[in-house]
Amino acid sequence: MHIWTSSMVTAEALACIFGLQAAILDGWDSIIVESDNTGKISRLKSKSPSCWESASIEKDVISCSNELSNISFSFVSRVCNQVANWATKHTKSLQWPDNWMDVLPAGLVNVL
Repeated sequence: MHIWTSSMVTAEALACIFGLQAAILDGWDSIIVESDNTGKISRLKSKSPSCWESASIEKDVISCSNELSNISFSFVSRVCNQVANWATKHTKSLQWPDNWMDVLPAGLVNVL
């Protein structure tokens, strides 16, 4: 599935909802959602989406989070989030290989 957006805020919210949906489908009941976006983490913790770019998606995240017995939203420094930043940058620039699970991209190896 490919979804295109020009907004990083929307892309992060979509990643969050897709991750939660996958966790629920796999039967997980406990999850930690980490992000280097303090605004998004604050909105999700307070259950009050207010960012117009991603409010509807954040509402879905909050709704999905109610299906889990234990969920936390945690801020992580961008330094600790280098893999996600690398993936976001390369996905947005259309340089993300479709087979990345089989063959780890060299640029990602350097980040790890």
